[in-house]
Amino acid sequence: MTVIHDTRTWRLGHRTTVLFLVPSLMVLSAIFVGISVTRSQSPINVSPLFDDDNFFSNVSQTVLSLTSLYCMIIPLLRCRELPLRLFWFRVAICVSALAGIASAVVYSFQWQASVILGFISGISQVVATVQLIEGIDEAVC
Repeated sequence: MTVIHDTRTWRLGHRTTVLFLVPSLMVLSAIFVGISVTRSQSPINVSPLFDDDNFFSNVSQTVLSLTSLYCMIIPLLRCRELPLRLFWFRVAICVSALAGIASAVVYSFQWQASVILGFISGISQVVATVQLIEGIDEAVC
C-alpha cells in the first residue's frame, strides 16, 4: 500500500493542530448551546410528546451517538491492546452514553436540560475519540 503524504493534510492532522482545533470547536459548540438555551422562547402550546418532531430528532441523535460509542469500543471488545488511559476512556464513554440517554428521557420535562445533556454527551464523546486517536498514534508510531 502506497501512502501519499500531502503537507497540507499532514498539518491538519498534526497533534498541535488537533489539540488547538478540538477545544476551540468545543467552546464554539458551548456558545451555541448557551444561545439556544437562553434565547429560545417558551412554547405557547405544549403538544403531546409524540406529536413533537423535536423529540424524535433528539432520540435519533441519541441512537446515533450510542452507535458511534459502540464503534469506538469495538477494538477493546476484540481484545486489541491500545495504549489508552482506560479509566478516563471508560469514564468518557459512560458519561457520553448516560448523558445521551438522559437527554432523551428529560426532553418532555425540561427541554433546556435535554439540550445541555446532549451537549455533555457530545463533548464526552469527543474526549473519548481524541483519547482513542492518541492511543492509536502511540501504538503505530
